[in-house]
Amino acid sequence: MSSFHELVPTGCSNEGDLLLNDSGLSLQVSTFDGFLLSLQLIQRNDWIGQSFAGDVLFWHSALLGGRSWFVADNPTPLAMADAGYSVWIAHARGTEYTFGHQMLTPNQKEFWNWDMDEWANYDFPAITDFVFYATKGRKFHFVGYSQGARVGIGAISYQWNRATMLASVSLIAPVVFMVNTISPVLVAYNYTRLAELAYKIGVGKISFASITDSSTTSQKLTELKREGLCQFTGPNCCIDSDKVFRVMTGPYSLTTYKNLDHIAQSMKSQVFKAYDFGSPNANIGVYQNSEPPTYHLQQVPNTIPLFVLYGGHDRLSTPTDVDYFVSQLSTVPEILFHPLYAHLDFIFSRSLGLDINLPLLTFIGKNSNFKG
Repeated sequence: MSSFHELVPTGCSNEGDLLLNDSGLSLQVSTFDGFLLSLQLIQRNDWIGQSFAGDVLFWHSALLGGRSWFVADNPTPLAMADAGYSVWIAHARGTEYTFGHQMLTPNQKEFWNWDMDEWANYDFPAITDFVFYATKGRKFHFVGYSQGARVGIGAISYQWNRATMLASVSLIAPVVFMVNTISPVLVAYNYTRLAELAYKIGVGKISFASITDSSTTSQKLTELKREGLCQFTGPNCCIDSDKVFRVMTGPYSLTTYKNLDHIAQSMKSQVFKAYDFGSPNANIGVYQNSEPPTYHLQQVPNTIPLFVLYGGHDRLSTPTDVDYFVSQLSTVPEILFHPLYAHLDFIFSRSLGLDINLPLLTFIGKNSNFKG
């Protein structure tokens, strides 16, 4: 058994590492299909004199591991911890800080045969069960970013027992529906069917670095790559481009071709559904049905307080798609719309304190049942 991060070369970007490693206790969580995930627990209320406020679980996006929450100058998880919350940082399969697999190694293609469905079907239940039982049945708050938001709301929509564990759900730049995505990178992958072809011939993982060839030191090409990052996510207004670019092109910025193909499928359909294997027979072999199962958003209980945050310049989670997502819910969520924000601003902005942290603290605080 190999730990995922054991196979990554030394000398890599460590943006966010120090804060994450110095702040929390690392715990191992096993999934039903054998992956060994990681949870990091951050508790600061004892030494800052703050009374305990509750528990918050943070879930990262694809191409970004749990470390990404700690890159900004005023990280949202630490703001929560300073307010008295116990903060749980999830690290899903295939990301930094995870512990590999019980049988597979990252050098085997089977290790990379997953997409957001496996995050929702295996990783989300394993981690939420762990948090729920570790806290002796306390309800906790969920904060998901980008694909992390998609995974959370997808899992809740058909795993009703998950909903009973949650005090509130905050969805940041959710990529649930993507028909109106205008990211040139994803549009190109969709048009060429490159992700689908790569997955079918057995190519497992893909990194942002492989797209941009981050080994070069050419200043001109570096500028072009930063522009590519902008084209991928939208014109982010408030980030440190150099810092974010180092994170995005680091060796841990990985996802799978299957996951990328699932995203491409989402760009063609207004139905929130599991991965389509391409033919009725192939789907029957996996799902016992000719069509992939659907995530029914109307089944998300209207008793769960929801908070949706999205931006006007986001090319991945476009305002039109987010508005459609909200219209499919059985409850009316609270909304925070940042007209100038693009996709990466929501976790890397220089203005996180006022723009994101304060609204999240307010929403979570008023939906906390913890009485001390």
